[in-house]
Amino acid sequence: MSFIEEREKIGTRASIVGIAVNTGLFILKFLLGTMMHSMAVIADGFNNLSDVASSIVSLIGFKVAGKKPDAKHPFGYGRIEYISALVVSFLILTTGLSVIKDSFSNILKPTELSVTMIGFVGLLISIAAKIFLGFYTKSLGKKINSVSLTASGTDAFNDVIATLAAVVSIVVFWFFNINIDGYIGCVVALFIIKAGIEVVVDALGPLLGQSADKEIVDKIEELVLSGKGIVGIHDLVVHNYGPGRIFASAHAEIPSDCDLLGMHEIIDQIESKIYNELNIEITIHFDPIDINNEKLLEMKEKIAKIITDIDKNLKFHDFRMVSGYSQTNLIFDIVYPYDCKLKEEAVLQQLKTKVDELSASSGMKYFVVIKIDYPKT
Repeated sequence: MSFIEEREKIGTRASIVGIAVNTGLFILKFLLGTMMHSMAVIADGFNNLSDVASSIVSLIGFKVAGKKPDAKHPFGYGRIEYISALVVSFLILTTGLSVIKDSFSNILKPTELSVTMIGFVGLLISIAAKIFLGFYTKSLGKKINSVSLTASGTDAFNDVIATLAAVVSIVVFWFFNINIDGYIGCVVALFIIKAGIEVVVDALGPLLGQSADKEIVDKIEELVLSGKGIVGIHDLVVHNYGPGRIFASAHAEIPSDCDLLGMHEIIDQIESKIYNELNIEITIHFDPIDINNEKLLEMKEKIAKIITDIDKNLKFHDFRMVSGYSQTNLIFDIVYPYDCKLKEEAVLQQLKTKVDELSASSGMKYFVVIKIDYPKT
């Protein structure tokens, strides 16, 4: 069974369990809330009903995400899970806003609570059920790297807090005859809205495109550099088309005088190794560099020091030196970090000034040709 098939199977099972548990909890809390005239308990019940809808959407998402690639979608349908998570978030937010509206009305016109031991025990049972569902769903979410399942697990633990708040409302009324039911309903609604916003954030990240996990980046770099004759790597890009559907590309630096056919074979072996170990399809382009030109290596070392002096987080690659009649061009790419405090123009200006000073001290005319690059992992 492939990883994607296993994901669909586990995700389907978790969604069905979620539907069953949350349906039961909705019926239980709606009956208990109606019996005790508690808006907080009824609100918590409708929160569970929104979880039923969420599980149904997740179930559909797993089924669609499991479809094989086709002519229209050559990278598969994996990202549909993130879209289904967004739909779930809108359902959660809608429920939260509805509950806060009803709870506010209950604050203005409070109803008398009717507390019973049956209702109290029923809520404790629902808390135990939600704790089980939270651990169950979150563990499966981590196992198959599922945004929607992990979010559902987190939401289940939030529901435990919401139900505890309803229990507090009942206990306060039971012992002190103070009705805070409407206020607790608002608190529950805020928890629901918070959970919805968190799901939105988790789902939007992969859809908009985010940095790859550092662990994956480090492992790819390690496997590429393990290849015989490869002396460097840059321009590593990781594309996420859904869990289990990750594609990547990179530039591997190789000696310019090496056996190109032999190096091509080594690159093929590395690509296969990365796929077998990380389940990532990668395309590696190799860049030949002159490692025997002492003048080039000396100049590269000087440029490296200049760049590090400007900002230690700056990096460069694809360094070339082209000599002409009147000047020597130093051509390279600078990797400009997103958190760099200096503006791009300031970095370029300082670099050109330092190179001009180098020209004056050496009696050679150097001119820099720079392309600004950005981290893609």
